[in-house]
Amino acid sequence: TTPRKRLADRGQDFHFEEACAACHLNYEGSGWKGVKEPYVPFTPEVDEKYRFDFDKMVKDDSAMHAHYKLDGAFVGEPKFKYHDEFQANAEEGEKGDDDDDDDDDDD
Repeated sequence: TTPRKRLADRGQDFHFEEACAACHLNYEGSGWKGVKEPYVPFTPEVDEKYRFDFDKMVKDDSAMHAHYKLDGAFVGEPKFKYHDEFQANAEEGEKGDDDDDDDDDDD
């Protein structure tokens, strides 16, 4: 079990919303505090599909990815604001074989 603080102290980024906004909201007039040139050309004015709502999109498996149980992997803070919700509804992963170590690698 690894403390999340150890990961954060070593540079793990737990600021997911800002990381997503850097691309999805970096257009002129978006209202995002970090907007700067060069702007992305994909804006809601071009097409409504470019409207970005982080809280909605991060919960959409088709927009992000499926979440899997991480029992015993990490403990403590910092935690993503939806961590507990995602883990409560996460899928159980499949346990791999003990010898499942990419035997087909050529190196």
